[in-house]
Amino acid sequence: MSDSTHKAKLIILLCVLVALSSALAAWFVFVREAPPPEGMVAVTIQRLNINTGALVPRQHHIEEGDRITMAQDTFSRFISPSADAANLRTTYPENLTLLDAQLITSALTGESSFVVDFSDAYHDMSPSEELYFRTSLVWTMTDLPFITDVQILVEGEELLRNDGAPMGILNRVNVAAAPQISAVRVDFERITIYFLERDELMLVPEERLVRINPERPIENYYIEALIEGPREAWLSPTIPPETRLWADVHTIEGTAYVNLSSDFITRSPAVAEVLRLQILSVVNSLTALNDIDRVQFLIESEKVDSLRGIWDLSNPIERDPSVILQPQHTQDLHAF
Repeated sequence: MSDSTHKAKLIILLCVLVALSSALAAWFVFVREAPPPEGMVAVTIQRLNINTGALVPRQHHIEEGDRITMAQDTFSRFISPSADAANLRTTYPENLTLLDAQLITSALTGESSFVVDFSDAYHDMSPSEELYFRTSLVWTMTDLPFITDVQILVEGEELLRNDGAPMGILNRVNVAAAPQISAVRVDFERITIYFLERDELMLVPEERLVRINPERPIENYYIEALIEGPREAWLSPTIPPETRLWADVHTIEGTAYVNLSSDFITRSPAVAEVLRLQILSVVNSLTALNDIDRVQFLIESEKVDSLRGIWDLSNPIERDPSVILQPQHTQDLHAF
């Protein structure tokens, strides 16, 4: 067989393979993008892939109707937990409250802006959480053909950029198309940490969902959440906010070594019982983890004798549940 004949057959084979690939691709597109059921409209909801740190479009169906109802249904889908994949999450924060939502329609163009007003808890988001949330909200709502942009308000006031200027109208041009904060695997973990109830001088548990990188010690996130402070207004922080985690928390044979900056000591109040609760907020938070029985405090990688000369820090400290306010008591104190 001549080289030219062999080459011709190879070219024909390649053409057949390309044709088959194109046909298969078209078939998959047809299957995946099948028309919605009668009376329904397809909408694309943006979800966060916790394994890749990227936003992922997921198709859902809502009933076809008036604009306001369709916008409400789409937004409800957006804030609801994802039920179609274990690694996908909504970007809507658990503690965020929707105060108001409106469609403002131009009489000239017929196009609508989706104006949404959130509670002050919007500002509790970290910069990366806000980026994911803002982008996914804009891309989800503007998937509706009549919505061209989104405006975000917080407690009735226009959202501001870092430089203090108004954020303005958001659309698919001026927000990130697919924010990718990190290429490493990320996950979410529900943690319980303890803060101060000043009237009773006791510790109260507060649960929160934190985004973690499994390559970092889980203990780090407990300490960082304690330093961040409580989200419930009636609770008080137990660690001075200037404190920094000096190095990763290491756990060896049941003892967690917590290495903090000197602010943990120098900026703490010289009140004996408050200092005790400051120590035990860390200890009781970390000892909730199965492999931790006690906590050894280090200050900038060195052991210290005491906290403000009042409480001993030279040896590991064990959990003390007696300082934790019981849930029913907490409800009685703060019932409406």
